[in-house]
Amino acid sequence: MPEAPAPSSHVLDELGFVMEPIEGDVTRGRAVVAPGLCLPGTGQVRIGVLATYADLVAGFPPEGPVHPTVDLNVRLIRRPEGARTILLEGRTIRSGRTLVVREVLARTDDDPDPFAVSVSTFMARSFDMPDDRGGRWSRAERPMVQPIATRIGARGVAPGVVELDRHPDVVNGAGGTIQGGIVATLAELAAETALADEGRWFVQDLDVRYLRGVRVGPARAEATVVGRHRDEATVRVEILDAGDGGKAVTYGVAVCRPLSAA
Repeated sequence: MPEAPAPSSHVLDELGFVMEPIEGDVTRGRAVVAPGLCLPGTGQVRIGVLATYADLVAGFPPEGPVHPTVDLNVRLIRRPEGARTILLEGRTIRSGRTLVVREVLARTDDDPDPFAVSVSTFMARSFDMPDDRGGRWSRAERPMVQPIATRIGARGVAPGVVELDRHPDVVNGAGGTIQGGIVATLAELAAETALADEGRWFVQDLDVRYLRGVRVGPARAEATVVGRHRDEATVRVEILDAGDGGKAVTYGVAVCRPLSAA
C-alpha cells in the first residue's frame, strides 16, 4: 500500500456521495461508484466504502444529526459487482434518551431489491454538530481517482497488520478522530491481508464496535483468523492507537470469502 500524495480535500468529498432531501421519516443518499472505491481489478464496491455511506445516511436522521457512532454492521446480501450508482435509504429503528438505532438498505439504481443492509447505533447527542445536508452533502465534490487504500494513506506493516495516520483528510469534524467509515475500511484492509497468502478474499460481513477515538495515531489494525467454516473465514480485527500507549479504539469481526467464490 503506497503512501498517499499530498491531500487536496477530505476523503469523504471524493466518495461520489450526495444526501437527498428528507421525505417524512426516511433519509436517503446516492453515490456514484468510481473504480478507486472498488476491490482492485473488480467492479465490486468495498464494504468499508458501503460502511462509510451507511454511517453518513444513518448519522443524519430526520430529527437532526447524531454522534458518535457506537457500532456499525454491514452485511452483503449479494455481491454488487458492476454497480454504477448506489441508492441508500435509512430509517430509525429506535430513538431513545441515550441511543439511536438506525437501519440503512443499499441497492443499485437498476434493481429494487437491496444488495446490502446496515444497522448502526449512535449516542443520542450531537455535540453541536452542524447539520450540513444542505451544504457539504448536497453535491459530489470529485471522484476517487486512486484506490481508496492509497488515498487514505493506509500502509501494510505485516500480514494482517495495517496502519493509518490520523491526518486531516480522514478525521471527522465533530470529535477530531478518524471517521467511522474510514475506520471500517481500515478493518477491511487488515482482514484481507490476514488471508493474502491464500489468495484474494473479500469481506462479506463487517461488524465494528467503536470503543474510543483515535487521539494520537497512527491507528494500527491487527487482524487474526479465528475460525473457518466451508469457504468462509472469520477474522477478528483489533484497532489500537499506537501513539497513545496502544489503547484499544475499535473491535471488529469480518466474515470473509474467496473473491473467486460465486
